[in-house]
Amino acid sequence: MAFPDIRADRVSVDPPCSSVVVRPKLFDYTTNEEVNALATYQRQFLRAASKIVKPKGIIVYSTCTMTVGENKAVIDNMIKEQGLELIDQAYYFWFTGKFTFSS
Repeated sequence: MAFPDIRADRVSVDPPCSSVVVRPKLFDYTTNEEVNALATYQRQFLRAASKIVKPKGIIVYSTCTMTVGENKAVIDNMIKEQGLELIDQAYYFWFTGKFTFSS
C-alpha cells in the first residue's frame, strides 16, 4: 500500500498487542502463536509508518505488553528490513513519587 500524498515528520505507532504482564489478570492463556501473530500484525503498522515518515523523520513505536516478541524482536526486524535506525531515548518521569502539601 502506498501513501503518495501523506508525509510526516513524526509518526506514532501504537498497534494492538497481547497486553501480557500489563493488565492485572487472575489468569491468562496467551500462547506463543498469538504473540507471533500479533508481532506480524505490528510489523505491518511499522511498514506503513516507514512509508509515511519523511527522510530523517521519527517513528515512535509503543505497545502495552512486556513480550520480547512484540517489542525488541519487532524493532530488530524493522531495522533490518526497512533500514530504520534506533535512537536512544532518555527516560523522563513526570511523577517523582513525592507529594507536597500546603496548608
